[in-house]
Amino acid sequence: MVKELLIDKHGLGHAVAVRENRKLKDLFIDPMSAGSFYPPYCFLVAKVSRRAKERGGYFIKLPNKKEGFLLSKKAYSQGQHIVAMAKIFNERDKLQRFSDKLKVETRYFIIEQGNGSIFFSKNFSDSKKKKDISIIIQEKINEIGENISVIVRSSVNNSEIKNLDDIFNLSLNSFKKLIDDLKKDGSISMGMLSKEKAINFYRFEENLQVIEKEGIFELQGVWDEIENLCKKKYLFGKNSYLIIEQTSAFCAIDVNSGSDLKIQAVKVNLDACNPIIYNIRLRGIGGKIIIDFLPCSLKEKNEIEKKIVSGLQAVRGDFTVSGWTKGNNFEIEGSRNQIPLNLIMES
Repeated sequence: MVKELLIDKHGLGHAVAVRENRKLKDLFIDPMSAGSFYPPYCFLVAKVSRRAKERGGYFIKLPNKKEGFLLSKKAYSQGQHIVAMAKIFNERDKLQRFSDKLKVETRYFIIEQGNGSIFFSKNFSDSKKKKDISIIIQEKINEIGENISVIVRSSVNNSEIKNLDDIFNLSLNSFKKLIDDLKKDGSISMGMLSKEKAINFYRFEENLQVIEKEGIFELQGVWDEIENLCKKKYLFGKNSYLIIEQTSAFCAIDVNSGSDLKIQAVKVNLDACNPIIYNIRLRGIGGKIIIDFLPCSLKEKNEIEKKIVSGLQAVRGDFTVSGWTKGNNFEIEGSRNQIPLNLIMES
């Protein structure tokens, strides 16, 4: 299996495509500018405009002169300057949200300001590995003398312990860079942009080829694939297609058999599962997802559900599968952990 990490120049930083056997597996793309919104986990200095007690936070003035909303239980005064972290921007007509809890999230760790505590994901069950990991992390925390806390994600279960020191250093250095850059600039630190996020997420995979070259997306046809992913209609199989409509409240995916009237509904439904997962992953779809499959039997519904659940395991983020509704739709709830592709390309 050929795995590639293609890195091209784009906007504030880079566009990165992850491919397996030349098929897109994942995308990391920076916006063209910070004029409309800031990249997730960017640290910046904002000015408190006014409190919105009923909404649980404050309206804040951002370095790009726009207004944002800070979710916080802390007491701030009007006109006070604070360090805030940009959260995921998902809706074009709403203010971008920010947090005063500074952290960096990587594939294996969450590093945040704290008191030196080490926590493990509830899905982390290997007690011996917990002990070994705690020793490695505690030594590093003591060495740097930073006021941080660490959450170890369940994905570390699948990592070799011999690489853990390098993996943790990569995450820790990303957090330190954000803090250091903010101190140097005084107002903003872009922090982990797409290139760094992609390398952090995929660097330790075996047989990975990293190709960084300006114009590589054009040469390899990646921009054409991205253009297709931004369209409402997505073709698969023999003339079958998905209609994908994203709103601020939810995403609706409609499965259609197309012009081939001989094809069985069960085949169209099962063939649609992988394209649905593919589009959820590449388009960065989160929130409530409602899928309208073609009519099918209970046995066929169970097959579809198994295929969707299995496919979602390879998608970044956390997903809750609600399953079949009384109206015979299939529902999924996904975490909003990346900016939707259509917003990135329109920025």
